[in-house]
Formats: sequence, structure tokens, C-alpha cells
Amino acid sequence: MTRTKLLRKQHEDIEIIARELLHDSRNIQNWDDAKLVHRKLLRLDSLLTTHLNSEDYFLYPEMISSDDYEASTVATRFSTEMGGLASRYNAFKIRWTSAEQLQINPIGFQSELRTILAAIFIRNKKENAELFPLADRLPGREAA
Repeated sequence: MTRTKLLRKQHEDIEIIARELLHDSRNIQNWDDAKLVHRKLLRLDSLLTTHLNSEDYFLYPEMISSDDYEASTVATRFSTEMGGLASRYNAFKIRWTSAEQLQINPIGFQSELRTILAAIFIRNKKENAELFPLADRLPGREAA
């Protein structure tokens, strides 16, 4: 099992939920629609928070401190370029804490959702293509 197998699976799961959210958020017309979208947002939040914490507090620091120059350099660059994603996501999450807020301002929610998910999709794509292969070749711990 590779070091990043779980992280890659989480990327897939995040993208599935995110695409459902993007689709469903276009149709918030009543309380039931808002509740449905909010439940999916909570599912995304649970997975995304766990995932970002695993990367930001374990994978990235491990790679940055490794003896592998390329892994350390790439992880440092990624951390610098994308390190603010968790805080941007948290700000988004704080603004949209209830189904009522989604129902009151569905267009604002859709706009912010598209922006934050675009950043998440970019990060996931870059990690899958560039970071994770380097992490998988490092000696030591498996299946992060």
C-alpha cells in the first residue's frame, strides 16, 4: 500500500461530494433544497477538514523535513503556494453555517462555493500529479 493511498481516495471522495454540491446549489428554491445542500456541505466539511489536517500537519512537514531534496523542495513550494487553502475554506465555512443562510442568499453561496471548490480541485490535481508520487517514494511510513 502506498503512503498516499488514503489521501488519493479522499481526493476522489471530495470531488464527488463537491460536484454534487455544485449541482444541487444551483437549485436552492425552498427550505428542503437548502437543507439538502447544507447536509452535503457538512459531509464535505468533515472529509475536507480531516484531509487538509492530514496533509498540512503530517504529509507536508514530513516531506519538507525529508532528506529527499526534490520531495522537500516540492512540498515547500506547495505549502507556500497552497498553504492558505485551509484558512480560506474555514472562512467560507463560517459564512455558511446554516441552511437558512443558503436559502436567504443562494447566489452568494453558489459564487463562493465555486471559488473555494476551484481552489480545492486545483490543489488536488497538483498533489495527485506531482506531490504524491514524490511522497510515495520516500522511505518509512506507509498508508497516510
